[in-house]
Amino acid sequence: MKAHLTIAAVTAVFLTTLPARADYPLIHHRYIADPCGIEVNGELYIFGSNDDDNTTANYLMHSIVCISSTDLKNWTDHGLVFNVPANCSWATRSWVPQVVARNGKFYLFFSAGGGSIGVASSTSIAGTYTDAKGGFAYQHKHSGSLGHHFAGPGLPD
Repeated sequence: MKAHLTIAAVTAVFLTTLPARADYPLIHHRYIADPCGIEVNGELYIFGSNDDDNTTANYLMHSIVCISSTDLKNWTDHGLVFNVPANCSWATRSWVPQVVARNGKFYLFFSAGGGSIGVASSTSIAGTYTDAKGGFAYQHKHSGSLGHHFAGPGLPD
């Protein structure tokens, strides 16, 4: 009996030290944070904040990337679909994206820093998205990101 308990204890310790492995990672060659998803024609598109081009130790998010899948196992990287200031000259940050579809266009809402929200649009789900309004869609004197809490009511006509 004592031998069985010893074997069980050694096995338990051994199994808890094995590295965990995940099958089918969404993406492994870039950072994606603050994801949101939207299904279009049977394909799931995930948008996320990205700071691959950041050369500092801080999180200076100013680009949004997109990946998609039809089977949740094989993913396509669509790359950068939005970048500030290249696609939106007034904004200095972009993170916490939310994409919605309306009237044949796609609208990407993003936190522009300081609690403010920007919006960019595209006729293609995978972008490139460009400034849709010429300024903030919503501006609030609050620090933080409000992107996931905003999408919908402020859609441009």
